[in-house]
Amino acid sequence: MTQFIELSVGVAAVVAFVVLSAVALAVREFLRERRERRRMKRLQAAGMHLPASLHPVIDVDRCISSAACVAACPEGDVLGLVEGAGRLVHGAACVGHGQCAAECPVQAIHLVFGTAERGVDIPVLTATFETNRPGVYIAGELGGMGLVRNAIRQGVAAAKDAITKLSRTPHDAGFLDVVVVGSGPAGLGAGLACVEAGITYAVLEQNSVGGTVAHYPRHKVVLTEPVEVPLFGTIHRAEMSKEELLSLWSEVISETGLQIRVGTKLEQIEGQDGAFTLKTSAGDLKARKVVLAIGRRGTPRHMECEGEEAPHVVYALTDPEQYDNAHVAVVGGGDSAIEAAVALAQAKPATVTLVYRGESFFRAKEKNRLALAEQEKLGRIRILLKAQVQRIEPGRLWVQRERQPIDVPADYVLALLGGEPPTALLERLQIRIDRWFGSAPTKTATGTHLHTVSRGMADFMTAALLLIGGGMIAYLTYRGRAYYPLDADARELSPLHAMLRSSGMWGHGIGIAATAVMLTNFLYAARKRLAWFRSLGPIRHWLTVHVVVGLLTPAIIAFHAAFQNKNLIAAVSYYAVGLVVVTGIIGRFLYGRAQGRNENLTATRKHPLKRLMRGWRLIHLTLALLMVVTIIIHVAVSLLLGYRWIL
Repeated sequence: MTQFIELSVGVAAVVAFVVLSAVALAVREFLRERRERRRMKRLQAAGMHLPASLHPVIDVDRCISSAACVAACPEGDVLGLVEGAGRLVHGAACVGHGQCAAECPVQAIHLVFGTAERGVDIPVLTATFETNRPGVYIAGELGGMGLVRNAIRQGVAAAKDAITKLSRTPHDAGFLDVVVVGSGPAGLGAGLACVEAGITYAVLEQNSVGGTVAHYPRHKVVLTEPVEVPLFGTIHRAEMSKEELLSLWSEVISETGLQIRVGTKLEQIEGQDGAFTLKTSAGDLKARKVVLAIGRRGTPRHMECEGEEAPHVVYALTDPEQYDNAHVAVVGGGDSAIEAAVALAQAKPATVTLVYRGESFFRAKEKNRLALAEQEKLGRIRILLKAQVQRIEPGRLWVQRERQPIDVPADYVLALLGGEPPTALLERLQIRIDRWFGSAPTKTATGTHLHTVSRGMADFMTAALLLIGGGMIAYLTYRGRAYYPLDADARELSPLHAMLRSSGMWGHGIGIAATAVMLTNFLYAARKRLAWFRSLGPIRHWLTVHVVVGLLTPAIIAFHAAFQNKNLIAAVSYYAVGLVVVTGIIGRFLYGRAQGRNENLTATRKHPLKRLMRGWRLIHLTLALLMVVTIIIHVAVSLLLGYRWIL
């Protein structure tokens, strides 16, 4: 009777733990989903769900809700989990890092240009960044990819491809091997690749070294990941300000001897592959190959109003301190305009008015909107929305808002409206441009370097676990072939009993080894959530480790228990492990069905299976928690009873 009561109490405690854990996880997921739905609705109402260029598209049927993509996004709030699958929630903040695609364990994410609602004009490029005009390449932002690291890698890749094809083109005296147009990150990468190869080259720059980066406001963070620079090495800084990056470029140029012709504007390219003539503001240049790295900024957009040619109207903010104690009107609603207004307000007592014709700053990043709201609250920035600039006069700016004219004090006017893409130049150069409506770029055009870490660590772990676990099971099966089939009474008479019983030298050691192997299963969870673990290989290979460990652990633990259940805690621990494995296997089956791998599975049937999979995932997590708790209790009780293995 006492044993029955103890068993009943134990079972009730286990059931209560499972139910409470499941309820807690379900409530947490419900609250998270409700929060994400509200955020998605708010951003859609503001038009902030539409991405500007390259962005992820998530196959919701394939997604397994790992949340690794959400954690990997450097911008922080771009993705979310809704209805058990990843969603692009804040598209306007997406800058095309591609880390979400690299971090998806089941490859449910691919990158595309444009959407059905908003097309994007992108030059047509081959996988090696060559345009439809043979011998002319495009690298960096102009090709649709932002970010410093992507631009450098593309510039290097384009130049290297051009260099490998030099032998196929005629070589005439007076021709440079490669001419690079632009000295932003892509142009510098291409130029350094030319220096490294020892060929003849020229790097042309219309304005100043640094390209678009040179026009950013002070202290703007412009680098978000380490990157390899030819002849210089790896830049390991995760983040750098504009000033730090420009200083680094100067150091790179000085150390490598890269030559840049500043103040030279490209006007036309004549001729054909191997015999180009570049018409520039500084005269003609002859080149066998050309790499265009001119960015998308092009010519600054104008306000199209009276007085915009006045000398106190500028189109870039370089040093906020030059506007000390002045009245400054900033026109625009993107990140550049907001960052400039905030920088002016924070620098020294300048009176700042931000004028924008839109209803909200939907295109700006969340952190910029928060900084702007803070400065407005402090009274340092005046914001005029739905305001159209009418004319500019000395010392003032006239805008119309809700049919009412407003006089804005303005010693200076900063028109930060973005730039007109150099479409006209590309058309003159006979380079084909297509409008993309959610189309996927080529693999290399997205930078095959979106995820460059090796798969070695995960593969090593998988092989090691299979070898150790499989070898242990095989050896124990052979070693205990005469012991494990015996009943309890006969085992006590076996000479192997002292070694193979649960508390024996081998049995106890097997339990410790099984626990250690089981704990490696949580490396997958750590790999999903912790940035440091991303250097240890692609997550999909860690999912393989997770599955392998899950399959090995119950078998090893069965040998530890000598295929018997002698107490409630040990039994619950083992059954918890087994149930975790079973639910994991069933979950993978449901996942496969939810993907529609069965061609006879209709769309109406896939949706219920997807919902069922979400519930099954909660069961799997709940049992995993139960497994951890019972194993901890089992180990603690063993220690209290004096079991110390070899100690």
